[in-house]
Amino acid sequence: GLYWALVDYAKIPKAVTGTALGVMMMICYTPDFFMYNVAGNILDANPGAAGYKIVFAVMLVCAVLSIGFMAALIRFMKGKKAVELYSDISVLTEAEMAA
Repeated sequence: GLYWALVDYAKIPKAVTGTALGVMMMICYTPDFFMYNVAGNILDANPGAAGYKIVFAVMLVCAVLSIGFMAALIRFMKGKKAVELYSDISVLTEAEMAA
């Protein structure tokens, strides 16, 4: 539901919804590929509370970056219409999308 809400909020045309969702999921799930290895290496190199402080600091940095990117996206999209954002793709007819 989270991704569909973003697609609706961004007014992404139905013709490119699949591509947009694929890109969003690739970006959003990328930390799942490496975070366990990073956290494990940090905890192995820094036993005890010190390792956990580093892991949580890394997660805090990632959260702050995410909030910054979202704020930039909201600022970029504020007041824009779908035609401005997606030009020709937003005026495709159903027949053109099916082809």
